[in-house]
Amino acid sequence: MLLVGCKGLILASHNKKSDYIKFLKELAPELSTCEFGELISRKLPMLKYVIRIDDEETPGMSNFSKLLVSAGSAEDMATLDKVMG
Repeated sequence: MLLVGCKGLILASHNKKSDYIKFLKELAPELSTCEFGELISRKLPMLKYVIRIDDEETPGMSNFSKLLVSAGSAEDMATLDKVMG
């Protein structure tokens, strides 16, 4: 039974003991071949948006700093509407 339908995830890449990116890629290997916002995952069917808080780039994810730089554009507002929808 699905209790929470999380569409987006903002995460650090790791901490001292855990590699969050590796863990997420194991749960959703589809991230490696999708564009940001277009994730279709068998194990995480509601998740569409994965945002890293650091600057390293990862396929299927965006970086928080990039979203801040472009925030406010018409395209970003459309994406925000889609995420909130």
